[in-house]
Amino acid sequence: MANTENLKGIRCPECFSEEAFVVQVTMNVVMHDDGIAFMGCRQPENDHFPGRAIPDDDGFGDDNPIQCFERRGGCGHWGIVKEFRVG
Repeated sequence: MANTENLKGIRCPECFSEEAFVVQVTMNVVMHDDGIAFMGCRQPENDHFPGRAIPDDDGFGDDNPIQCFERRGGCGHWGIVKEFRVG
């Protein structure tokens, strides 16, 4: 069954699993002395980094490292997101 939300268009090129993946993403955070406020993947109105690496569609870019998650029936194959995109 094809994914329709966060993993839409993502599939392992080795085992064809669409279940779960480990993806290393870039995220903007607001850093305070006593902690971090996560901004997530949504672009705020006053974005301080307009040339950022976070795409608005799914939260990760084609060059982000990705691995097929073995504990969810995957094979452990790793590469970059563009290699895992279908079509």
